[in-house]
Amino acid sequence: MHNNGITIGSLLVDEIMNFHQSQPWKSIAYYPCSEEPSQVYFNLPKVQKALHANVTGIPYPWKRCR
Repeated sequence: MHNNGITIGSLLVDEIMNFHQSQPWKSIAYYPCSEEPSQVYFNLPKVQKALHANVTGIPYPWKRCR
């Protein structure tokens, strides 16, 4: 999926690299089933824009299903 030259994959790679640079002692692996990383990632405005999500501007963050 593309959005103005931005791909979902490139956003994910950027976020993983930024996280690893800020916290190098933590694993660079991304575990999509773990709560915190996925919630943080999918609540990023640029990720929501690329996914065409939250177009109505809901006032609460996205949370994964339990």
